[in-house]
Amino acid sequence: MDTSHEPSDDDPRGPSIPLEELVASSHERYAEIIDTASVGIAHVTLEGLVVRVNPFLCEMTGLTGGELLSMRVDDLITAESEEGRTKLARFVRGAEEEVACAALCSCKDGRKLSVSIQGALVRGIDETPTYGVMIVDHHGTTEA
Repeated sequence: MDTSHEPSDDDPRGPSIPLEELVASSHERYAEIIDTASVGIAHVTLEGLVVRVNPFLCEMTGLTGGELLSMRVDDLITAESEEGRTKLARFVRGAEEEVACAALCSCKDGRKLSVSIQGALVRGIDETPTYGVMIVDHHGTTEA
């Protein structure tokens, strides 16, 4: 009697796929979702550094990926957005699991975008916060 828990080629669950292939495929799909999203997406460290952005965030702000990656989250939010800055600061420190706020986002050409920001912490296997993912959706432009 076969006591294997791995599906065989004639198993109705289909042939088994090596874990490494499943993980690689999952990462590829995740990257594709981020790169093609019609909202800005940023990954931020618990120190507030921007470490990954998608093309739409670059398009929204007029900044290159390299410029965004040299910034901190609070560099993107204008001083007028005090409540948003406070909420984001607590979030990137790991003090809040999630964040939802409205803010004005600074653009390279001096425009200010009215945005809503939603974010969630990503935790490691040991449940320690490792980084945050932020979704930035714009609602209009305020001229400089």
